[in-house]
Amino acid sequence: MAALLTEYHLTDPDDMHPTLALARYGKRRRTDAFLGFWLAIIVEAQQMRPNQRTVRKHIEKFHAGRDVRTALDEVGRASFDAELQDAARIYYASGLEDSSYTSTLMRMKRLSAGQVREKAAMEVVRTAAFILDARLEPTLIRLLVTGYLQALAPHGPRELREAMERYPQTQEPLEAILGDHP
Repeated sequence: MAALLTEYHLTDPDDMHPTLALARYGKRRRTDAFLGFWLAIIVEAQQMRPNQRTVRKHIEKFHAGRDVRTALDEVGRASFDAELQDAARIYYASGLEDSSYTSTLMRMKRLSAGQVREKAAMEVVRTAAFILDARLEPTLIRLLVTGYLQALAPHGPRELREAMERYPQTQEPLEAILGDHP
C-alpha cells in the first residue's frame, strides 16, 4: 500500500500486525495517532498552567477508541507500548530537524544543536513532572524517556540529567529509567 508516513518511521504499516497498524495509522494511513497522543500530552505539559483534566480526557478517549481497544486485545500491552515508545522517538527525532522546533522568535533565530537537545530534555522532564502531578499511568514516563533516548543517542542522558535539576520530583523515576546510561 502506502510508503512510510515519514522518513522517521522505521516500520512500514504493511509489516505490522493489522489491528495495531489500524490503531496507529488509521485506514488511510495518513496520520499517526500514537504520535498525536504524545503531542497532546507534551504540548499541554509545556503550558504555564497545564490542564490535567484535558489530558486525562485525551488519554481516556485514545484508549476508548475501538481500534485501540482491539489492538490491545490482539497484540497485548508490550507490543502496544513498543509502538507508543516508537512514536515518542519519532516526535523527538523529527523535532531535531523541524524549523519550528529548532528556532525561536517566530523562526527568526535558529537554535544550536546543543540548545535543541536541551530544549527536548527540558520538554521530557516537564512532561514527566506533569504525568507525576496528574497521577497518570507511570509507564508513560518510561515510554516517553526511552523514545527520547533513542532519538537523541548518545547525548540524551546527559541533557536529561541536567534538566532534572530544575524538577527534583522527577529525579527518582527518571534515574530509574536512565539506569546505567552515562
